[in-house]
Amino acid sequence: MRLLLAGGGTAGHISPGLAVAERLLQQDPAPEVHFVCSERALDARMLSSAGLPYHPLPCGPFPYGVSPAAARAGLRLLSSVRAARRLLMRLRPEAVLGVGGFVSVPVVIAARLAHLPVAIHVLDAQPDRANRLASRWSEWITLAFAEAARHFPSAHVEVTGCPVRRRILETVRPAALEALGLDPAKLTLLVMGGSQGARRLNQALVGVLPQVLGTLDAQVLHLTGERDYEQVLADSGPAAALHGGYQAFPFAEDMGSVLAAADLVISRAGSSSLAETAARGCPQILVPYPHAGGHQMANAQALARAGAAVVLPDEQCEPAALLHMLTRLLRNEPERLAMSRAAYRWASPHAAKRLAEGLRALVRHQPPSS
Repeated sequence: MRLLLAGGGTAGHISPGLAVAERLLQQDPAPEVHFVCSERALDARMLSSAGLPYHPLPCGPFPYGVSPAAARAGLRLLSSVRAARRLLMRLRPEAVLGVGGFVSVPVVIAARLAHLPVAIHVLDAQPDRANRLASRWSEWITLAFAEAARHFPSAHVEVTGCPVRRRILETVRPAALEALGLDPAKLTLLVMGGSQGARRLNQALVGVLPQVLGTLDAQVLHLTGERDYEQVLADSGPAAALHGGYQAFPFAEDMGSVLAAADLVISRAGSSSLAETAARGCPQILVPYPHAGGHQMANAQALARAGAAVVLPDEQCEPAALLHMLTRLLRNEPERLAMSRAAYRWASPHAAKRLAEGLRALVRHQPPSS
């Protein structure tokens, strides 16, 4: 059996696909799994590290609004569909799963033109244009958020939650603290802005770092993104030198250890990072990315309604407001514990297994019934 997963452009679109591929490869007999990704270096790095065969597709995001750039993107989509058809003819998969991002659309279209079974996984509470378009050719639509169901025909929809990799689920805290050189007697604050970083979060954290490391006596893991890494190192240097307990990285190769070590997380509200953080029972302060259709705010509000997170709008993410939230949560263990329990209730640790089972059912031309 040969299966094809398609998605990419950000770590948030690659990670769920890796989780599904991992589950597929654990099944007996193990299928051959290929991944179609974007041409961005991040995709290649993540897929190479996972040991999956991958095939970059020349395509790009579709701009918002009506413009000459949108017209050019439409022509590029047609070209990408042709490239995807050639790839399908060469690989001859038996089913295709689109896991989001601009890469998935041309592959899904090409798969339907080839009369292949198609499923998609919708990552956000407010589906983006790529998934709304891809859903027209999909036999099975799986959702990370129940809030997205109203956008799709109910006969084809199943709420599965977002797939999470086994290492994130299984890494134990003592080993993570030791691997990262952290003090088990201190609370650990994790700050991350997604695979591309978030300047607003980086600047706000640097602004409160002396109080977090000093007055609040916490230790900090800071995933800055590659773009801001050098500047953050320079700006955080005085506070880190005075108090210690601060580590900055452009990105983390081992998110399992990073999340296992965290007592509180500040992050954007991408679906994959929310799912991974919730699976570890981490309370979260969410600062949703305010652009790209506003889907991150819908994600964040879903977690807040569940009691697992508090939301700090991007325009309010200034040092004073952030310090107020951090002081409240780092000094209030009962509130953190209640948020942690809510996160565990919201999480879907079996989502990857469910998607793997359903994809195999599609190959057998059976409804992927739960």
